[in-house]
Amino acid sequence: MVSVLNARFTALTDAEHKRYTAVPDAVEQSLGDLANELYQQTDNPGAYIDRVLDYFRNEGFTYTLKPPLLGKTPMRQFLLETRKGYCEHYASAFTLLMRLNGLPARVIAGYQGGEWNPQGEYLIVRQSDAHAWSEVWLENDGWVRVDPTAVVAPERIEFGLDAIRLLAAAGQAFGSLNAEQLQAAIARPAMQMLWNRTLWFLDDLNTSWYLWVIGYGKDEQQNLLDRLGLGSLNWTGLLIATSLIVALIASLQGMLLLLSRYRRRDPVVHLYQRFCKKLEHIGMARNLSEGPRDFARRVMALHPEMNESINEITELYVSIHYADSKDATTMLQLRAAVKSFRPTTS
Repeated sequence: MVSVLNARFTALTDAEHKRYTAVPDAVEQSLGDLANELYQQTDNPGAYIDRVLDYFRNEGFTYTLKPPLLGKTPMRQFLLETRKGYCEHYASAFTLLMRLNGLPARVIAGYQGGEWNPQGEYLIVRQSDAHAWSEVWLENDGWVRVDPTAVVAPERIEFGLDAIRLLAAAGQAFGSLNAEQLQAAIARPAMQMLWNRTLWFLDDLNTSWYLWVIGYGKDEQQNLLDRLGLGSLNWTGLLIATSLIVALIASLQGMLLLLSRYRRRDPVVHLYQRFCKKLEHIGMARNLSEGPRDFARRVMALHPEMNESINEITELYVSIHYADSKDATTMLQLRAAVKSFRPTTS
């Protein structure tokens, strides 16, 4: 993420203000009461932001990659009952609490963290680094970034999602270790580091291949030949050398494809695609721009009789695919739910 510190901003238009303060028509009264109670304890928007963050920090909220399934009133259940979730839960809940008191706010989805590749000296950003946070419009400051996840699980922000996974696998509670202890807890063994170096090397080769193929021009050609000591070869020699280089890169590319085969065969994605295919049979095709929850909300609005099953399948899929909660029990639940799902048009 890039922040332009000296960027100019203009006031929100009426349309933008309406858009970023909109709340669901059927928002529960208990949520309005909570937002009002928190706001009454402050005297300005900045203080209200801090008060909501304090609510997350001090009222028993925890970060987990395996949150309990939420029903028809997910925000009420999360804020007042379960209080367990990951970044999307916290960003959505925080944004709603802002809007309930008329503060323009929005959820931002992007990436946080990544893995530094010392081999190629660049940052590797994966889908597992996806993150969600909020922005609040303040009259004198414009859009201000607020990450409520940071007050609940600072480990997630400082050390990335891999740290959360390693702590969870070790049965270690989040927030119970200081920085030095956390570094020791997530330290990788020697064999893991050797494997990482191999992966960094292959990823660097793969990246270089795409850079050379996509951006290959006359200057790059001559530069490459000079670096390889081939700048003085005739066309026959260049042809032979190029063929050898292409063969080598193709072989390495094949190795990378073999390593990534499991991603293309992700059974979780396959199950969700089966679910979407069943909905297509009743005319409810998922748009390419729709996320799983957006799609679920659209279908449930038109077919409320299927709300329970659609919400269950969607939440199971999100918890596995986006939060990396690939335990056997959750997978079995998703498989059974998709298998028994029978969409109707009534």
